[in-house]
Amino acid sequence: MITLNRVLRCLLVILAATLPAQAVKGEGSGWSLLQLINEIGGVEVRTSRFTETKEIAILNTSLIQTGTIDFQYPDKLIKRFDPPNSTVIEIEGDRLSILLPTKQPHYLSISNNPQLAALLDPIRAVMAGDIMTLRRYYQITLKGEKARWQIELLPRDRTVARRISGIEIFGAGPTINRYQVIEQNGDRTTTNLELVGD
Repeated sequence: MITLNRVLRCLLVILAATLPAQAVKGEGSGWSLLQLINEIGGVEVRTSRFTETKEIAILNTSLIQTGTIDFQYPDKLIKRFDPPNSTVIEIEGDRLSILLPTKQPHYLSISNNPQLAALLDPIRAVMAGDIMTLRRYYQITLKGEKARWQIELLPRDRTVARRISGIEIFGAGPTINRYQVIEQNGDRTTTNLELVGD
C-alpha cells in the first residue's frame, strides 16, 4: 500500500535533486544566485543518473538504489528507479503519479495535499526562476568558492521542517557532485549525480 509517508520520502530526493544547481552562488566570482537561476530556467530538458544511499538510523543499515531523474519544462519531473524496484514517479501540473510495475497507478492531487505542496512549490519556483518563492521556503547558506562549494538549505516551512532538518549540496562550478537530505528522525539520504548529455 502506498502511504503519504512513502510519497514524501521519494519527494525529498526529487526536491534535493532539482534544487542544487539553481541554488549556487560563488563568492567573488560574479556568479550570482539570481543569474544562475535565470540560466537554469532556460534549460527545457535535463536528465541525470543518480546513485542514492539511504541510511536508516533506527535499523543501522543502508539501502542503495539507482536510476534517472528527468525534467521537462515547464513543470514535469520524472524519477525512474532501476530494476528490481522499477517504480516511476511523475509530477506534472497538479498531479503526482506513482507507477508501480505490478500494481495499478496511484494518483494524488498536489493542491489537496499541503505536505506535497510544501515540498513541490520550491521545485517549481526554481524551474520557473522564482527566487522569492525559494527564499520563502529555504534559508540558504553558501560556503567555499566557485571551484568547490557547499550549500546548506534549511527549511522555513514548518511542514517541511517536521520531516527534514536540512539539505546539503556539494559541487564545482555549475555541476552538482553530491547532495544529502538529513531527516529529523536521523535518517540520511546521500545521492551522487551524473548529468546525461549536455
